[in-house]
Amino acid sequence: MDRNYQLSFCKQCSKQSFDLNKGIICSLTNEQATFESTCPHFEVDPIAKKRMEGEQKRIRNAELAEESMGMSAIGINSGVTAGIIAIALGIVLLFVEIIFFQVIILYTFIPIVLGIIAIFKGLSRKSKEKRNKRNKHATLDSDLGD
Repeated sequence: MDRNYQLSFCKQCSKQSFDLNKGIICSLTNEQATFESTCPHFEVDPIAKKRMEGEQKRIRNAELAEESMGMSAIGINSGVTAGIIAIALGIVLLFVEIIFFQVIILYTFIPIVLGIIAIFKGLSRKSKEKRNKRNKHATLDSDLGD
C-alpha cells in the first residue's frame, strides 16, 4: 500500500505517535502503518483533522493565487478569467499608448503574454481536473464490479 495513502489516515488519527527513525507511527504497535484500505484502529483527532484541513486550504489558496496571477485576492479564482482580464488590460494600454503618445512601448505586451500563459494554465488545470474526476469514477466503478 502507498505510504502517502496510509499517512492521510495517520495524520488525522488520535493514536499517532512519532519516531525519529520511522516517522509517524501507531502508538498501539509502535510501527508504521501496514493496513491496505482502512485502519481498524483509526480514531479521528479533531485537532489534527482541523490542522490538516487548514493546511489543505492554504495550499489551495496559494495555487489559486498563482493560477489567477494574484487576482484571487479580489475574488477572481479562474486562471482563464484572469488571463482574459490581463489581455484586455494589455490591449487597453496599447490603444492608450497609440492614441495619446503615438508610440508602442514593449512593456505593454507583458500583460498580454502573461494573460495568454494564464489562460493556457487555467485550461490545462481544468482538463486535468476532469481527467482526475473521470479516473476516480472509473476506479469507484471497478471497485463495485469486484
